[in-house]
Formats: sequence, C-alpha cells, structure tokens
Amino acid sequence: MKATDIPFVKHIGIEKQNNELSLAFKNDVLNHIKTIHASAQFTLAETQSGLHLQSIFPELKGKVIPVLRDAQIKY
Repeated sequence: MKATDIPFVKHIGIEKQNNELSLAFKNDVLNHIKTIHASAQFTLAETQSGLHLQSIFPELKGKVIPVLRDAQIKY
C-alpha cells in the first residue's frame, strides 16, 4: 500500500511529490486557533518517516510493513 492510500492520510489530504509529503493549509485540518491541528502535523511526520524507512530499506518493500512503535511529541 502506498503511504498516500492510507485512509486517514487521504482524509486529511496529505500529498506526495518527489518522495516528499505535504499537507495543505485548509479548513479541514485547522484547530480552534486556525493553525494546522497537532494530529494532522503528527500524521504528516509519521507518514513521512514510513516513506523514509522504505527508501533506506528498499529490499523490504512489500515484505515488511512499518508500524510506529513509540513516539513522543512536544509542541
């Protein structure tokens, strides 16, 4: 599965261009102070890290599914 095909990634509108992901500044991902919601930012970072992992281990593509085990977020 492509990273951009993950249902939640699609839902918030993350897009891929040249192996980099982006998230448009739009009402669907804004919080109560009109900035990009923390969960959308985290989803962008988590998805990009999965793409990076696949790029450094191309021989595992299709054999291993990267899954986040632990994360610490500080805003």
